Amino acid sequence: MSKSYLEKIDNYVKNGGKIVGTYISGVVDENDLAYMNEWPKELQEIYGLEPLETDVLYPGQSNLINFKGKEYPVYDYCETLINCTGKVLATYTTDFYQNIPAVVEHSHGAGKGYYLACRTDYSFLGKFYEKIASELVPEIPITKFNGRVSIQIRENKSEKNWFVQNFSDKEGKIELSCELVNLLEDVKDKGTISLKPFESKVYKLYR
Repeated sequence: MSKSYLEKIDNYVKNGGKIVGTYISGVVDENDLAYMNEWPKELQEIYGLEPLETDVLYPGQSNLINFKGKEYPVYDYCETLINCTGKVLATYTTDFYQNIPAVVEHSHGAGKGYYLACRTDYSFLGKFYEKIASELVPEIPITKFNGRVSIQIRENKSEKNWFVQNFSDKEGKIELSCELVNLLEDVKDKGTISLKPFESKVYKLYR
């Protein structure tokens, strides 16, 4: 990471952005030359920690972390962390770094940095990003009931439009919490709405 890039992500998080960093991040500059003596100050302030060392596991070896009371396997790389000032989301449960932070959340300015000190698998990542995404998704007046229905928002300073698409060959349903204008049919909808197979609807907030 170059100094200019470090400054960019630092400003991004300070101004309300969220970023996820991982093991072996920011150890060299843009010329692959190692940052000497310590991890870059910008990363220390974003993530609220310092990596101390990395345990490189042999193929076939694994370790475990505890996240929300459940254990998940980790592979290949396991960093140990020091000077941790953030909220610990997960800790190692085995080996010489048992109980050391493995996943950390840290507030920086108006935003947050999340640091993953080890290589996990999808069983953990799904739960981890679900937590972050739940804090990012804006409240919308449309609820869907299955993954085959897509809701996309297009907005500017003056209005919002919601594009609803049923990507299934079966009927779907959505729930409108307030009255919205159905732009394609020029009617006002509210409550439970049925979607025909592969049907699309475009909604706008009624004022």
